[in-house]
Amino acid sequence: MKTSNSHSSFIKELSIALPTSSAQQRNAWAAIIVEEKMSLRKLSDLLFLENKVASRFLWLLTGIGELDNQKLMDELVFLFDRCIPLDHIKIEASFANYWLICGVPVEKEAEYIDCLFKWLNSSESNMTTKSRSLFVLFKLTKKYPDMCNELKLVIHEQLDRNTADFKKRANKILAQLNQNLN
Repeated sequence: MKTSNSHSSFIKELSIALPTSSAQQRNAWAAIIVEEKMSLRKLSDLLFLENKVASRFLWLLTGIGELDNQKLMDELVFLFDRCIPLDHIKIEASFANYWLICGVPVEKEAEYIDCLFKWLNSSESNMTTKSRSLFVLFKLTKKYPDMCNELKLVIHEQLDRNTADFKKRANKILAQLNQNLN
């Protein structure tokens, strides 16, 4: 796909192409967005379109974060606040992934840590969301060692409520948490 000089034309093209896009296409668009320094705020209007456009836009943001994590980090608070009122898309796995890639924005760290614990504890969260939340929280224990005990308690509560794969990952993190406490 070739971009025109107009960002609005590019947004229109994305709104049409995103629903049937491949990972390869989204990676190419991510490269264009980073290279041309396009505004994620303007592109975020795609969140208000149909589910397939909005959800694939969230996937596109992952590609942008992988290419230029500072570009995504600079807009994470705005994007999260913009997504909260939306009920046609699930954002939990995407934002846990963004925070894994970029880190958690310091100005909203306490609020987002609460979200991560909520998602990890929720019976409605899928395994992707739970695993990513677990990894982000574990990374944050290096910055906030006092969080280790709370995370350990939550992991113990979740062990028998989730898949064998989750249990395997959780046990590895538990072992590292125990090692860090000694």
